[in-house]
Order: sequence, then structure tokens, then C-alpha cells
Amino acid sequence: MNLNNASKYNYQEMCDELNVPYDAFIAFIQSGGTQGSSSKNEPSVLFVLDQYMDHLKKRLELDQIAQTTFVTYTNFLKRLKKFLLAHDSEITINQLNQELFLDFLLTEKSEKIETLAIRTTNTYKAIIREFLDFCYYSDFTDKQYKKRFSFQSVDLRPRYFKDNEVFDFLKEALQRTHGYRYHALFSFLLGSGCRVSEVSKLRVCDFDIENGVIRIYKGKGNKDRNIPIFPEVKKIVLDYLNLTGVSEWNRNLKGYLFSRDFGTTREKPISVRSIDNMVSVICKKLQFTEQYTAHSFRHTFAVRCLLEGMDTVYLSQVLGHKSPETTYIYIQLFPRDLQKHITEKYPFAFEKLLFSAFGIDEESLNE
Repeated sequence: MNLNNASKYNYQEMCDELNVPYDAFIAFIQSGGTQGSSSKNEPSVLFVLDQYMDHLKKRLELDQIAQTTFVTYTNFLKRLKKFLLAHDSEITINQLNQELFLDFLLTEKSEKIETLAIRTTNTYKAIIREFLDFCYYSDFTDKQYKKRFSFQSVDLRPRYFKDNEVFDFLKEALQRTHGYRYHALFSFLLGSGCRVSEVSKLRVCDFDIENGVIRIYKGKGNKDRNIPIFPEVKKIVLDYLNLTGVSEWNRNLKGYLFSRDFGTTREKPISVRSIDNMVSVICKKLQFTEQYTAHSFRHTFAVRCLLEGMDTVYLSQVLGHKSPETTYIYIQLFPRDLQKHITEKYPFAFEKLLFSAFGIDEESLNE
């Protein structure tokens, strides 16, 4: 169809005057204006996802990202691919928007039979934003779409267990199938401050009782560190090892510390997902009001260390933080702990100070 003949306007002259490509203008008119969202022919999301996952593999091989990051990203991207294949395999980059993301979240929620935490959805958005960055800088699109996926605000205060909750949790852990294993594992998390991903990969030989340290290799940021072993943690772990077939520790034991196997070989580690699921099951059974995760044990360790006066510089080394500034988040304590800490540590005898200010004789009050 010749639009110039069907209209009183000469589109060719208009395009020449405005310096607009005539073919692009005609395509825009014929599509009803829907092509304005992108000025280039964009590939499908599924096509670029495969390219992006290859890109992540190369970054992993070059030690530019941690193994845990790679697993988190690829697991999410595989689920997104599955959703797109079922929803619409031809969806292009410019069609990847919040509405589609919400549809994906609904499938995630129905499969997990639980509400998705804000932190979880923010993690998903962060991965999508990096994917869209890849699309833009790899020239699959000439538009930056990542701004569509803004993060939701979350309460940055770490959720940590109260003392009575720790007692109830560990007691309930013992009642589970293989309860001795989970009791030891959660006691270890509570007494070391390790990340769950680090504990899942820990070997028996890394629990170095000769030197009194837990050796963490390739932690977050691919950094190694040593954590002092608390005497109580040492006793619990050694008892657990004895129960599971390791009668004597030695540095040649390369099997996993927390394993589903018995004996010294120990080839099957307890996965991060299994640990997270057990925390969820126990918390639900105990009807805790806070939404705790396995990471809450790390928070609990950090907060208790601070309350007992550990310097943040030392604590940041134990936790494996790049900077002590990251550790400052744990100073944002809940009111119950602030009140207790101020009551116990405040440097003045406050009642005497008030009595003196108002000229009250404290002894006369006791007569």
C-alpha cells in the first residue's frame, strides 16, 4: 500500500525534511505506533538468556564471581526460562516488564506454597537488572530497561534469635529425624557466624582442632579466612563426628563435616536448601512471630558478640566482611536489646544523679 497515494500528505517529503528514514516511518505508521518502544529489532529473551548464562560461566572460570553467586543466578534464570517457555517463548527484551515479572512471581509462590520475602524478590530483580545490563552493553538492544525493576525498601535490621528462642529451636532440632546432626549444625552456625553456604562446603579437615580454627576457603568474594573455635562448639562437633563414625579427628579427612553419610568418606554434604527448609519447618512448628532464616544464626552470633563488647574490627574479620562498615548494620539493635544494654552498661548511677539534681536526700526516702 502506497501511503502517499492514500493521504493528502507527502510522507517522503516530510521524512526528508525531518531527516527520518522513510522505511522506518512507514513501518511505525503501519504498526499503529507500537514500534516506538525500541529502535532496533530485538531478539527474544530466551535467546539472550542462553548467551547470558554462557557469559556467567566464563566469569566463574575467571574467578570474577563466586560459585554461590553463579548457582543463585543460574537457578533463577533456569526457572525464568521455564516460565517463559510456558508463557510465551517469543517475548522480546522490551517486553520484559514488571507485569510479566509479577506473573512469574505468582508461579514461584504457588510452587513454594509460601509468600515470597521482599529480600527474595529484590534478589530476583537484581539478577534481571544485570541481565538487562548485559543486553544493553552486548548490543542486543539500544535501550536501558533495567530502570523498570526498582527495589522495594526493606528493614535492614538483621533478624536474630532471642535467647529463649535459641533454646527452644535447638531443643526442637533434636526431635527431628537425625536430630543430632541438625542440633550440631545449628549449634555450629550459632557459635561460628559462618554463612550457610560456607558450612555446607566445610570439610572435616577444615575444622582444625589442632590449631583451634575453622578454615573457610573461597568464602564470599573468593576470600579465605580463619575463625576461632569456641570450646563449646568444639565439644558439640566432636561429639557429632563420633556419633557419625569419625572416632578421631585428623587433618587427612577430606569428607564433608556436615554430611548425610556415616563414616570417614562423607561424600554427600547437607545442601543449603535442606538447611533452609529445616529452619523453616522448626520455626513454623514453634510459631515464632519473627520470620527467621538460616542466615539468622549468623546475625545472632554477630549481635551477641557486639553486646559482649567485641570490637567491630575483629568481628568483621570473623564474619568475612570486606570492611568494618558492613558490620555496623548489627549495631541497629531491636529496642528490647537497646533497653537491656543501656540499663546494664550506662555509666552513671542514674537515680542518684536525678536525686542530686532535685536536691532529694536518697536516705530520707528509705526512712
